Amino acid sequence: MRAAKVPVTAFLVLFATSVLAGTTLDFWHSYVHAQTHETNYSFHLSDYKRGLFWGSCGPSTKSLQWSFTFDLSGDGPVYTNRQVSISDDNGKPLNIVSGKVITDLK
Repeated sequence: MRAAKVPVTAFLVLFATSVLAGTTLDFWHSYVHAQTHETNYSFHLSDYKRGLFWGSCGPSTKSLQWSFTFDLSGDGPVYTNRQVSISDDNGKPLNIVSGKVITDLK
């Protein structure tokens, strides 16, 4: 019995991944709004936990913690709260009271 515990323990130590947070920005793209003819920039910001997870679709190595979709209207690089729209991962728009977003396309 002890002989079986050593390989199993070694396997878990060598192949278990630590749960680290990872924030990703993807799907950055620009487009021209059909009604206002103004350039808009849109992107998706999300945060994942890393590790081994079992979800509804089976095993996975990451688990979504939160995500938001941003839409910036205008040429920027500074966008006021009136030029920014944010929606959560369910597509529900969020109310922005104040603040600004500053971008650097480099």
